[in-house]
Amino acid sequence: MGNIPGFLLSLLEVAGVSAIISSAIVWLTSNWIGERLKNAIKHEYDLKLSKLNHELKSRSDTQAMELKSTIEKEAEALKFAMSFVGEAKKVVISRKLDGVDVIWASVLNARKFAPLIMSFIEVTTEEQYREMRRNPNTEAMFGNIAPENIKELIEDKNGAIERVRPYVGEYLWAIYSTYISLTTIIILMINNRDKNPTSIINWHQDSSIQEILKSSLSAEETIDFSSVRIGKLGWLKSLYESKILQAIQMVMAGQEFGAEALKQAQAMEETIQRLKHQNWQFNNKEPRSEAA
Repeated sequence: MGNIPGFLLSLLEVAGVSAIISSAIVWLTSNWIGERLKNAIKHEYDLKLSKLNHELKSRSDTQAMELKSTIEKEAEALKFAMSFVGEAKKVVISRKLDGVDVIWASVLNARKFAPLIMSFIEVTTEEQYREMRRNPNTEAMFGNIAPENIKELIEDKNGAIERVRPYVGEYLWAIYSTYISLTTIIILMINNRDKNPTSIINWHQDSSIQEILKSSLSAEETIDFSSVRIGKLGWLKSLYESKILQAIQMVMAGQEFGAEALKQAQAMEETIQRLKHQNWQFNNKEPRSEAA
């Protein structure tokens, strides 16, 4: 029995070594399996990642191509639109230039209609007026324009001058219409042989002419006009022609007229339309009498 403890000790030693070995084997086995498993997972992940990257790249390339195609189509459409706008703008500019040419040609044409007598009529007495009217040598100063020929003031070889109105702007058209209206009224007054010479000599006091002046002249211009003693008509014509030229320059430069100018244009146009309705001009009728 004395050898039993030694036996047990030997057994325990053998068991301890076996346990250590077993533990080592278990650890090595689990580590190997873990590495295999990790490598397998990594390999599968790499495959999926590669596939995903390929799909994303393919999708990105497709989207990039679609985006490029869309941009090219939009650029082409924009280019076409800009080309169309450019051509339309050229047409508008061309018509504006043609319009101001027509307006100024009409102004030059209107100059020849103003009777010479109007240059100094303010210092002419009623008796002198009647005498010049009877004298064949001075008759030419009164002009000889038939009412039916007055349409030359508002028409040219291409038709009614009003056709250019949309292109020259409301202010230029209004000041031009005022100029032509004044010229027309003067012609009708001079052509009316039965009209009282005193009313012709004092033409600027006519109610309709007063309306025109009120709508088209500033307060300062009205004072200046009142101070003119000889050549009132010439002064007015020069003023209106200067206004027309200034407006033409603005139209050609593409500048906009201010609110005040447009407001005055409306007042001038309303006056002209009212006078037309009263049979003052453009209808081959005699002007209304002073009593009207």
